[in-house]
Amino acid sequence: MKADKDSAKWNPKYMINNAGRAYRISQLSLKQTNRFIGIEHSKLKTSKVHLEQLYQRRAILMGEPQEEGKTRRKMLEALQFKEKKMNWSIRNADEGARIKAIVLMALNHLENGADVSLIEAILKQARDESD
Repeated sequence: MKADKDSAKWNPKYMINNAGRAYRISQLSLKQTNRFIGIEHSKLKTSKVHLEQLYQRRAILMGEPQEEGKTRRKMLEALQFKEKKMNWSIRNADEGARIKAIVLMALNHLENGADVSLIEAILKQARDESD
């Protein structure tokens, strides 16, 4: 099936409102932009619910168990997002930075004459978070 020369073609530079009026994205006001963002968020949430229900229905029809998290995974694939696995060296670097920040904060409070119980509470909280 070929498209007619008179038929409209999809153009990502334009947004269409509910009444069918087209707006050029680069010429939208702040109020219009915020309204379209809200509309697109609503569509996204609705699409996620529809996909979950459709995957559930397909699993029932095929007599298979429903795969948990399939909708999220499929949406991320469609949006070309990759689930990143955190590299151990990055995780260790983040932990080292966190420990350094805690020690610097404790030293700063000591230098400013803070009560020792405050520094003790900071260090205990940091210890408890790492467990």
